[in-house]
Amino acid sequence: DTGIQGDNMTNSTQPTFALQHIDDDAVRVTVSVEHGGVTTTFDATKGTGGWTFTPPTSWADGDYTLSVSVEDKAGNTSHSASLTVTVDTQIAINNIELVNDSGIPDD
Repeated sequence: DTGIQGDNMTNSTQPTFALQHIDDDAVRVTVSVEHGGVTTTFDATKGTGGWTFTPPTSWADGDYTLSVSVEDKAGNTSHSASLTVTVDTQIAINNIELVNDSGIPDD
């Protein structure tokens, strides 16, 4: 993660997402991930701290749009708004030019 809360950027290729505001009667939570025009759906994991999602494989650099679906015991479903996250593991290198500091040789 970049360390800036809310920027939706990370350098982690397998980020873990905490899924919040999910009712206790949820029996299935899925996360749909769209990247490069392809959407894949994964089951979230329920732990003692709540529901989480970690991609099963590393993600390449780029934008990933996630949405969550929740199904309760009665079979009702609810869908979240989407969230776009950017994975960026590369540093942009501009042309760097080294110049002397004073123009005087060997100073």
